[in-house]
Amino acid sequence: MINMVVALAVESRPLIRHFNLSEDRSIAGFRVFQDGRIRLIVTGTGRGSCAAGVAALGERGAARDVSAWLNVGIAGHAAHEVGAGVYAVSVLEAATDRRWYPAQIVPLPGRGEAFCTVDVPEVAYPKPYVYDMEASAFCATALRYATSELVQVYKVISDNRVTGVTTINKHMVRDLIAQHAPVIEEAVTGLSELAAGTNARLDRVYRRPRDSEKRST
Repeated sequence: MINMVVALAVESRPLIRHFNLSEDRSIAGFRVFQDGRIRLIVTGTGRGSCAAGVAALGERGAARDVSAWLNVGIAGHAAHEVGAGVYAVSVLEAATDRRWYPAQIVPLPGRGEAFCTVDVPEVAYPKPYVYDMEASAFCATALRYATSELVQVYKVISDNRVTGVTTINKHMVRDLIAQHAPVIEEAVTGLSELAAGTNARLDRVYRRPRDSEKRST
């Protein structure tokens, strides 16, 4: 299983269509969509909302198995062109100076960048960071449920110094995420396979029975 976390409903819609997900109403307070491999949660914007959504999804997950986590959405950068895909090699939380370093074992699409999570949209882009509003909370919370190679951030650049945040609208966001759905699927596949391998190793080391084995005893 892979848990996909997005802030905005408009970010979720192209992914729901691409992966053919159905709504799951079992988690109060959040919209969740899933199939047999993917759970997608719409958390709302900002660190607090993201942390609450990740925790809700994490606590619902099977206690015995490790899942992968992927934060998808839009972000800004001073110079990168709108529509570029980037993944986080480090995440700085501006409010606290805390940092996280997702370990890249699975090749991710796009370009690896340092991220900075801020509490209000960044309009000046003072440093060469990718600026977003959820990645630090996503990392901090998802790492309660998985190791760093299974906790990854992938964003699509939506604004820069030439095309500022005031130009962003829901149609633009929808189209940006839709354009990246095929490469996001590649990341989902790689992370799912990594999680499956991790669980297989845990089964061997700790002799954990599979559900089918439990039913046969």
